Parts: sequence; structure tokens; C-alpha cells
Amino acid sequence: MNSAALTTGPGPASLLNSETAWLNLSAEYDTAATELSELLAEVQAGTWQGPTAEKFVAAHVPYLAWLLQNSANATAAALEHDTVIAAYNAAVAAMPTLAEIAANKALNASLIATNFLGVNTIPIAQNEFEYLQMWLRAATAMAMYEAVSQTAMTWVPPTGQIS
Repeated sequence: MNSAALTTGPGPASLLNSETAWLNLSAEYDTAATELSELLAEVQAGTWQGPTAEKFVAAHVPYLAWLLQNSANATAAALEHDTVIAAYNAAVAAMPTLAEIAANKALNASLIATNFLGVNTIPIAQNEFEYLQMWLRAATAMAMYEAVSQTAMTWVPPTGQIS
């Protein structure tokens, strides 16, 4: 059940798209911050003079800090998505495949069907033990994926107000 739930869903595609969007947003904030930094450096170098230039700088320094903070937040959000994608891929790799489970179930049915006078009792027990091991692998993989996902995706970066 765990294998099917994990491997037949949408997979990490939406997380990859979201990660890309966060990285693009971070780049946009960073570009705006770079341009504003250059402009503020020009103004402070004396290209503009007087009280208006000082007010311009004073008004835009908090905006620059806001841009830089939001760029960092967007990058952090992208990294959180990347963490969840890695956890998903690790869970898929650790999970028993649907083919393994189907083969185990088919063998179990065959052993039960041919278990005359208990001749297959030990092979049935071995088969059921193998299934239990697969179930434990799947449960462990899902628990790890869930733990990483819940921890990583609880933080959504605020854009906040410009102070």
C-alpha cells in the first residue's frame, strides 16, 4: 500500500516547479537589489547632491534591505523544496517495488494453494516474513519522508513590510 501511494502519485514534479519559481523569484529580488545598490552608490558618491539626494538614500536603504532579505528567503524556500525532493527520491529508492510485492503475493497464493497436509508451512512462513520485511521497509521509508517533509515545508518565508 505504501509503495503504491508513493509511486503512483504525482511525484516530485510540482515541487520541482515550485523550487524553480522560488529560485526565479530570488534572482529577481537579487537583480533589483543589485540595481538599487548601484544607484545608491552613485547618489552617495556625489552624482546627486542636496537634501533630496539624502532623502532618496534614506528612503531606499530600507527597501534595499527588504529586497536582500526576500531574496535570501526565496532561496531558503527553494532549498526546503530541494530537501523534500531528495527525501521523496530516497523514499522511492528504499521502498519495495510494486513488482517485488506482486511477486511475493503471487508466490504466497501459490504456496497456500498447494499446501496439502502442511507441506508448505515453512515456505509460507518464510514468504510472509519476507512480506513483513518489505512492509517494514515501506513503512520506514514513508515515515522518514513524512518527517522530512513536515519539518522542511513548515516554513514559508514572509515578504514582510518595508520598514
